[in-house]
Amino acid sequence: PIEYLDAIRKAGVDVLTNANNHDLDTGAIGIGVTIDNVEKFGFIHTGTFKSDKKRYEIIDAKGIKIAIIAFATEHNSKECNLNDKGKDFLLNHYSREKAKQIIKDARGDGAEAVFVCIHWGKENKTTNNVEQTRIAKELIELGYDCIIGSHPHVLQPFTMLEHGGRTVPVFYSMGNFISHNANNVKARSIIACIDLKKRGGKINIDCSYIPVITS
Repeated sequence: PIEYLDAIRKAGVDVLTNANNHDLDTGAIGIGVTIDNVEKFGFIHTGTFKSDKKRYEIIDAKGIKIAIIAFATEHNSKECNLNDKGKDFLLNHYSREKAKQIIKDARGDGAEAVFVCIHWGKENKTTNNVEQTRIAKELIELGYDCIIGSHPHVLQPFTMLEHGGRTVPVFYSMGNFISHNANNVKARSIIACIDLKKRGGKINIDCSYIPVITS
């Protein structure tokens, strides 16, 4: 709803990721209208596309260039309404090959840290599944610096995964930020706090969180 975009813009939100299992609910036209409305309110956005733009956004956070990339692992089986060209153009459906190319492009564009927001996992499950763990390890191997998950509607574990001397924070699911409060499990969520510091050309990431309850 337009009113939601107006409210979160006034609340201070700057960036939106549109890749999720509902991104094709109203087809290609819906993707275009959503993007038009998001841009009307001045949001930086990524995850769905109506033009041949970069598959990432780079923001400057106090002198640190952060790339934000958004993937979805499912689209409620509505991608069958698109041909292969349409799927590739409009959506950012996760695949290892696509993730590899996008991070290469972002690094080449000057990104010093690369964050990936990924819509994955099973709804209402408070533990991450095998597929989420596999994809997380895959993303870390490809060089992603922070993984932020959504979709299950409930909190899932936070962990630090290591690969090649790097330690990468993984939020498997932060739960709901604003949503219908169906039960106490769905009512509890977090706001992730991710602090970056640049020392000698190296980016260090520290994570904490703010607990949230939907009343």
